[in-house]
Amino acid sequence: MEAFFPGEFVFSPYSATTVRPQPAYEFFNPAFAYLREEDPFDFGPRIPLGIAAIFLFPERNPLLYFTDRDLFDTRFDLLSFYDQLRYPASVLINPGRSPQEVIVGIEQETIRVTTGDGRPLLFDDVSGASGISRPFSPLVPAPLVSYHHRRKDIYSVTGVFLASTGHSLKPGDNLRGVLEGDPVEPDTRYEVTASASAAGGVSQSLSYGITAYGENATVTVAPRVVGYYRFFTAQARIQAGAETDQENLPAGTDSRQSLFLSHPGNGWGSGARLDLGTALARDRFRAGVSILNILGVDTVTGTITDGNVEDEPTRITTVGPAPAATLSASYQVPLKTGALEFAVDTLLSESISAHGGVLLVRRAFMFGLSGGYKGGYEGTVTAGVRRGRRRAALSLNVHQSPFVQDVVWGIGLHVRVRR
Repeated sequence: MEAFFPGEFVFSPYSATTVRPQPAYEFFNPAFAYLREEDPFDFGPRIPLGIAAIFLFPERNPLLYFTDRDLFDTRFDLLSFYDQLRYPASVLINPGRSPQEVIVGIEQETIRVTTGDGRPLLFDDVSGASGISRPFSPLVPAPLVSYHHRRKDIYSVTGVFLASTGHSLKPGDNLRGVLEGDPVEPDTRYEVTASASAAGGVSQSLSYGITAYGENATVTVAPRVVGYYRFFTAQARIQAGAETDQENLPAGTDSRQSLFLSHPGNGWGSGARLDLGTALARDRFRAGVSILNILGVDTVTGTITDGNVEDEPTRITTVGPAPAATLSASYQVPLKTGALEFAVDTLLSESISAHGGVLLVRRAFMFGLSGGYKGGYEGTVTAGVRRGRRRAALSLNVHQSPFVQDVVWGIGLHVRVRR
């Protein structure tokens, strides 16, 4: 992500890197926008190549539904599309693939939830691409492209976002009891629900920074208001179930699918939220804590398709606090011909993610290593060169795909050409 300056367009897609107390990460903490020292570890803007990949590969391109229905029916894979939206800054080499079916199997007083080829599925509820975004929530994704402007203590960010907003695999109440040790009961239905969501739109934020200066430290507090309008919202859901008979034997399985879809001409979405961030800068140490969505409102209209003859118009509204929290810290070590930095972060939403990273600058060369957990393990290795303010770098990313935890690789690119 790029360290920016007022009145500038910024590429800022989220990637599998550590959130550092720097202005480039102000999406996670509004107080970071007021840390104005230049970042020596800035690799330059990360180009959102993953969005281009969506339209280049049929497996990830949902627009084929409108332009080439036959190719869509034979090639498009919903999980590949969703996995690419989780990492919009990288071209995924082997994105996750949707299981052919989800099976709830009853075997000798136990229940197993697997894919059609027998692989176990992971129960989880994972936030979206930015690590905090949620479906049908004011916690929208970080902008892919944004315009930043500061006037005195007021900071403004206008951006466009398109990314995943989370996925989950949840057992029903009866199945949850069995997974926790209860016996399998006769004449009972056991059910599991899988979902994956994404959203796209425009957002506008305004923050106000209050900074206290000490002898060797500064403390900044910054409230922020975020408003947004969604052009696109989607959530795919699959419910699979199995039943037992009076003798506690399997009595059949079934599955149901549904799709919520909102787009121009078929619905809309909008909302707003209140955030609060704090940041501390003391010599080579920086840290920040923020609470996002202290209070928020979100509404979206669209249709639900579940195999019925007619789509069902639907409105979903969320009002009230549903906060997410972020914590991050870094420490820099000066070297004779460069610098070294250690950084850590924790993001708390419906799920918990945490990362750690090491960055090194030696003369004209830059290196970065970051790893952590966000619904699965993920990591990034970055290497690049710098000359003045010019930057060029390549990154190699790895993460575990949703639900089945396959290993997925991706490639990212950082470029800055201005002097």
